[in-house]
Amino acid sequence: MTLVHLKMDNCNFNTTITAQRIGEFEVKISIESECDSIRSLQGMVERISIDDIWLRRPPLNLECHSKLKHPSCAFPVALAKAVEVELGLALPGEIILKSERVDG
Repeated sequence: MTLVHLKMDNCNFNTTITAQRIGEFEVKISIESECDSIRSLQGMVERISIDDIWLRRPPLNLECHSKLKHPSCAFPVALAKAVEVELGLALPGEIILKSERVDG
């Protein structure tokens, strides 16, 4: 089982994605989130294959973004990471995305 924890700075909502392998290239996803928009995606992402992440047209990340309030929401990246780690296609770890304003 793979857990991915996400906390966004815009909204300050916490999300945990749980991925559990159910086939050679498929995982079951469950989402716990303080965000209504992310929770609304549960039915759409309940079962995800690696093809959904790498080959699907339109891409799953764009489909997710159509239901999210902020285009910079990192949920689709966190979802892809959960699937890839659970299937052994990526290493677990931390992704750091930090934005800052610099005068000048």
